[in-house]
Amino acid sequence: MPTLSESQPQTGQHNWTDFKVFIIDENSGNYAKQLEESLNNPENPDLIHEINESFNLENLKIFKKDKIIFIISNFKENWQENAVREIINKARENKSKILLITLNNPPLEFKNKVYTFKARNENQLLAIPKLLIGSVLTPGLVCIDPDDMYEYLIRKDYGKIEYFSYKTNPNMLNKFKDFINDNISKNIKSIFIQIELSYENQFKDVEDTVSIFKNILNPENIIYSAWFDKNYENKEMKIYLIIFN
Repeated sequence: MPTLSESQPQTGQHNWTDFKVFIIDENSGNYAKQLEESLNNPENPDLIHEINESFNLENLKIFKKDKIIFIISNFKENWQENAVREIINKARENKSKILLITLNNPPLEFKNKVYTFKARNENQLLAIPKLLIGSVLTPGLVCIDPDDMYEYLIRKDYGKIEYFSYKTNPNMLNKFKDFINDNISKNIKSIFIQIELSYENQFKDVEDTVSIFKNILNPENIIYSAWFDKNYENKEMKIYLIIFN
């Protein structure tokens, strides 16, 4: 993985086919629509799958090309637990990496098999797949390759995922350091950083922000993505963090 100073602005897009999202909920259609809209309505019909109680689990298709799989479920009913178990078993046969995202605490049997994230609200249910998939597919200063993301997730001991978002600007990075010290554990395996910034920002602002994480948290692995956003001005930056403990 190149460092920021070695990276060049990229404009090409990668392939959708390295990802698959399973939404296991009676409200799966609404969630799927929200995710499609946030990803600018991807053309790949194999990216997002809606699963409700009447879905025949024998029809589940997971292939070796599906490197990173997101499972979204609220675990309100037994059929959801059965569906998650079936997806995990099939995904592990193909050595896919799995991120389980839920509003409730997932059953203990899953915590030792996959990365788990307990969302604070419904808005956060889709935040992680939106950021990780979007960072691969949106041209920016640094465009993440799916192979890099897959390698980044390879670990034998799975843990929980944490998610933060923070709005700042280059003149307030000292306060951002305080936020990190107050909110983020120092025992971090891997961290993903996405930075959205105004057109007034410089590439150095991205370098400085990423350096803060390297110096304060010293994670084993770090991966990042950044691009300019017309909705920001006056050197504003929005920083999203996905932390794998």
